[in-house]
Amino acid sequence: MKIDLSNLQYKQFVSFANRAKDSDFAQMGREVKDLRPGELAHRKIVAKPSWDFKGNIWRGENSRAINDTVRDLFRATILKMCGVSSEEMLPESVRDAMKLDKFDKGKPLSARRIRAVDAALKAEVARRSSEAAPLAETLGFKGKAGGTIAGYCAPGSGLPESPDPKAELAARIKENGRIRMQNFALGLTCPVDAKDYSFHFNPDVPLDSFKVDFFRDAVVTIDGVTYSSGGVKATNQQKEEEFEKVCDAFVRLITGDKNAKFATASRAVKIQANVLMGYSAQGMDGVVMGAVGTSFDETAASSRFSITGGVREWKHEFAKDDAGNIKYNYSMKYPNGIFVHLKDEAGRHSTMNAPAGSGSYTAELTISMDKLSKFGNSDWDNIDQDHVKKLRKIEREENPGWLTELDKETPPEFKLELEDLKISYDVEVNDLNPL
Repeated sequence: MKIDLSNLQYKQFVSFANRAKDSDFAQMGREVKDLRPGELAHRKIVAKPSWDFKGNIWRGENSRAINDTVRDLFRATILKMCGVSSEEMLPESVRDAMKLDKFDKGKPLSARRIRAVDAALKAEVARRSSEAAPLAETLGFKGKAGGTIAGYCAPGSGLPESPDPKAELAARIKENGRIRMQNFALGLTCPVDAKDYSFHFNPDVPLDSFKVDFFRDAVVTIDGVTYSSGGVKATNQQKEEEFEKVCDAFVRLITGDKNAKFATASRAVKIQANVLMGYSAQGMDGVVMGAVGTSFDETAASSRFSITGGVREWKHEFAKDDAGNIKYNYSMKYPNGIFVHLKDEAGRHSTMNAPAGSGSYTAELTISMDKLSKFGNSDWDNIDQDHVKKLRKIEREENPGWLTELDKETPPEFKLELEDLKISYDVEVNDLNPL
């Protein structure tokens, strides 16, 4: 069970209670219509006129209806933010604070009662955080501050309740990563503009995002040969020459032809090469980090853990195995200080500085040449553009269960199936300083 204290309707109740006297009663006000994107409709909570009072046995039918209505909304809000369907499933401390025997009897809801429930919910969040801290090593958080990280992102994830939290987390990361990498391959081939949802399909040129990253600092190793633009000391002409070499190397890896070049390759091979280039660009960081971070959310709706840092060490390695398939190894390391980005079960975000901390993300997978060829030779000219735009909308909205929906809605012929995928992370932090 996850306790989401960021629920907007709940915030309305708490806001009213915090500015009211203990004896003030709540009633529903106007519906909030000026919603921000992604917000759900909710009602203002205001003070009930003073003609009602505790112990009033003469309150009329209309007054009783007003009281039951606001209590019904309060109860429904608590159930929703805890993700449960009945009162019996709420934590005992929360049930006690709600005084459920007072519901459905026409009795008013006081500010004092709302504050008591708020205190019980926050205490429950704190208790679960404390109990999750010993799971730090199991979940891959090393160092003296590992328990603090686990206390943020483990409660409400379902992992503490699992009989094998480590295996459960690994399975989630693998499944999230599989769907994300398949979706990433489709997005690289048929990008959709985030602003106007315009559709683009131009595989005849090397992937622009890879070119930008390669010119900056990306280093790629293909069949044991390392390719780099030369960094800031290189001239634009030198960078262009090195970029042409690495593009040709991807094509040679795919075709097995030592003389092959990107410029003269077939469109199907160019599509395949662009996918490998995309896996070597910065977008891959988001794929891997997202696979890990959303695995602490049972619905994969939002990332609850990630790290960034100043000094970054990138590695992208491609080679053929004995069966002729492509083995890909990725790593991103922050060796000298990191920032830890956390989101607790209550929806509260926190970024902490770990100046002496370190962390890394790694990914290993096999790309079957048969399946890569099938992907490159799919009927891209007749892909349903509106359906691709629908997939991008699912991805950008990130509603609960969106990864499962995305996997279900992606046509099989446009999925790049991956094998032996393994995504992992490593974090070691002794001191965390809130920013």
